Amino acid sequence: MPRTTTSDSNSSFFSMRKTEIVGVYATALAFPAMTLSISATQILIGLSFACFFIVFLQERLSARDSRHGSGTFRSLLNRLRELPPVWLAGCGLFVWLFLSGLLHSCADAFFAASAGHSGSFMDGALAFADGMRRGAAGEWGDVALFLFGLLVYRHARRPEFQNALFGGLTAAFVLLILSGVAAAFSEFRLARAIPHFFRQLFEAAESDQLLASAANRPQHPFAVVGGWTVYRPIGFMNTRLTFAGLLMLTLPWAAGRTLLSRKRLVQLAWAAGVLAGGALLLINGTRSILLGAGVAGLLGLWLLLRTRGWRRRTLALAALVAGLSALSLVSFSDAVRLQSDRALARVQRHTDFARPILWTVAGELTAARPVLGVGPGNFERAGLEWREAFVREHPETLYFFRNTPRGHAHNDLLHLAATGGLPAALFFLALVLFTTRELFERAGDGRDAWLLLGAVGFFVAGIAQCYFQDDEVTTLYWALLGLATGTANSLQRQE
Repeated sequence: MPRTTTSDSNSSFFSMRKTEIVGVYATALAFPAMTLSISATQILIGLSFACFFIVFLQERLSARDSRHGSGTFRSLLNRLRELPPVWLAGCGLFVWLFLSGLLHSCADAFFAASAGHSGSFMDGALAFADGMRRGAAGEWGDVALFLFGLLVYRHARRPEFQNALFGGLTAAFVLLILSGVAAAFSEFRLARAIPHFFRQLFEAAESDQLLASAANRPQHPFAVVGGWTVYRPIGFMNTRLTFAGLLMLTLPWAAGRTLLSRKRLVQLAWAAGVLAGGALLLINGTRSILLGAGVAGLLGLWLLLRTRGWRRRTLALAALVAGLSALSLVSFSDAVRLQSDRALARVQRHTDFARPILWTVAGELTAARPVLGVGPGNFERAGLEWREAFVREHPETLYFFRNTPRGHAHNDLLHLAATGGLPAALFFLALVLFTTRELFERAGDGRDAWLLLGAVGFFVAGIAQCYFQDDEVTTLYWALLGLATGTANSLQRQE
C-alpha cells in the first residue's frame, strides 16, 4: 500500500487552504452582490458552498484512516450542540416546514392516485412532485439562505477571515447608499435604465420611449425640489420594500461604526453615510421598515447608555433628536393635520384595508389546520379557496376581497403559522427571542451588538409585512446573524 509522503500532504494542505480562501472571498463578495443582483448573489453563494464541500470532503478523506474518521455522524451531532440556540431554532423551523410540505405532498399524491383511472400511479407521482416543487419554491426552499448564514458563521469564527467578511459588508453598505442616491433621481429603475443607456451608447440610436413599458413603469415620485423630481429610492432592487429592508439591516451597524470609531476622518465618512441612509429611508417611505428602524434606533440609544464614556453624550443625542422631532412637528403642523384629516376621511393605501383581511385569512387557515398548516407554497391557493367561500356568504365583501393581495399574509408570524402550523410559529418566535437575546448578551461588545440591531428591527418590520419571505432581505439577515454570532464565538476568544 503506497505511503503518503510529507510533500504530498503539504501539497494537499495548501490546495485545501487555497480552496478555503476562495470560498471565504466568494462569501465576502456575496454581501455587495446582494445590493446589485439576486443572480450574482446566487452564483457567489453557490461558489461558497462548492468550496466548502470540497474542503469538507478533503478533510474527511484525510481522516478516514484515523480513529476519528468513522465518527462522522457523531461529529456532526457534536457540532450541532455547539451552535448558538438561535441557529438551532432556525434549523427546527426549516425541518418542520420540510416535514409539513412532505406530508402534504404525500396526501396530495394519495388523493390523486385514488382517483381510480388507469394512470392513477403516475397521477400520484406528479401530484407529489408538484407539491414538493411548491414547497421548494416557497417557505422551506429558503433553507439554502439559512445554510449560507451558517457558512458565514463558520468563516467568522476564524479571526483571519473576519476582515474580508466585514470588508464585504462595508462594500454592501456603500453600494446601497450610492445606488439609493442615484435611484432617487432616476425616473426608471437603475437595473433597467443603466443597460438601456449602454445599449444606446454602443448600438444604433433608439427612441427614449423604448425605456418605458408595462414591465418598466416610472418610479413613484416623492417631491419636486428646485425643479428636480425626487423619486422614492429602490437602488438596484425591484421594489422599494426590498431596498428599505436591506438598508435598515445595515444602517444600525454603520451607525455603530460611526459612534465607536476612533479615527476622525473615518468617523466623518461613516457619519455621512448614516445621514444619507437615514434620509433615503425617510424618502423611501416604507412604513413597516420605518417602524423597525425606530425600534432599532431606540435599542441603539440603550446600547450607547451601556457603553463606557458614552452616557452623557447619549443623553445629549437623545435630547437633540427629541428636540428636532418636536420642531419638525410644529413646523409642519398644518401638513400633519391635513394628512390626519385625510386618513380619517378615507383609506390612503390599499394595504390598509387588505392587511386585516389577510390576517383574518391566515388566522382561519391556522385554526383549520393547527399542526401542519396548509403546507409550504400553498398559502395563496388555500387563501383563495377560503375567500371564495366567504364571499359566497357575504357578497358585499367581493370588491375588497378581489382587490386584496394574495401571495402572503403581510405578517411573518401569521404567514408561517398558516403554512407550517403552530409548531412553525413557535420555532419562529424562538428565532426572534434568541436573536434578541444575542443582542442583549453582546451589549458590551460594540461590533457584535450593533450588527444585531438591524436584525431585531427586521422582525419588528415583519409585523406588517412578510420580509422573512423576501429572499434578498432574508439572505442579508442570516448573513448578519452569522457574522455577529461567529465573531462572538471566535476561536481566538475561546482560546
